[in-house]
Amino acid sequence: MKRQRAFREALSRFPTGVTLVATMDGRRARAMTVNSFSSVSLEPALVLWSLGRDSARYALFRHAPTFGINVLAFDQVELSTRCARQDDLNGAGAQWTERESGAVFVEGAIARFDCRVTAVHEAGDHEIIVAQVLDFDTPREAPALVFNRSAYGQI
Repeated sequence: MKRQRAFREALSRFPTGVTLVATMDGRRARAMTVNSFSSVSLEPALVLWSLGRDSARYALFRHAPTFGINVLAFDQVELSTRCARQDDLNGAGAQWTERESGAVFVEGAIARFDCRVTAVHEAGDHEIIVAQVLDFDTPREAPALVFNRSAYGQI
């Protein structure tokens, strides 16, 4: 366990962007804060994110065929923190829209990707979700929210 903590601390020194992965669960918009988002390919347009198997939201997001990835702006720290604790976007105070695909776009994000799952790869205690980007937008200019050494910052 000591080595695992040290490994986590070492990884925390790599700054990452902060996203909300969001999908519909019936009539409710659900989200989780994720910093494991990355691009994979430009042609076809593919992205990935990692989902922990021990997450309370695992079943919902592992079986969601579509989702939105919302890149958060620095002024969305509170939303990020709320969605790290709860998955109900309305309860977190977010304004959002449902896409035709079932993906959820959050208002105020600086980039949004409408995604459909194309592959899932087992990877240790996580699963890597690979998705095709069906559509995207960049609705506003603002500094990006980043996470580094267990604290929020901006670029």
